[in-house]
Amino acid sequence: MTDVRMFRTIGGEDVIAEYVKTTEQGDVFINAIQLVIVPSRERPGEQSYAFSPYPQYAQPESKAEITFNANLGIQFYITPDEQFLDQYNKVFGKIVTPSQKIFTGK
Repeated sequence: MTDVRMFRTIGGEDVIAEYVKTTEQGDVFINAIQLVIVPSRERPGEQSYAFSPYPQYAQPESKAEITFNANLGIQFYITPDEQFLDQYNKVFGKIVTPSQKIFTGK
């Protein structure tokens, strides 16, 4: 099972990436993408989110390892919202399992 984490870099970018390991140099990730705010297509005047390669010049799914410096790289970690995690898994071709939520109809 992969360990997907969401975090904010010291530069202020919100990143979702697959954690690989921790080394003396810092935390190592692959398949990193940046979460960016964009205007909503469905609701003018509101904001939506999109994914962008991280760093911006990276090739998607390159499996290139990115090491964030232990003392300077990451401000904080947060648990990714289920919506972001599902979309991340779709981008990288991972199996998306349905949530445990129960839907009822009337």
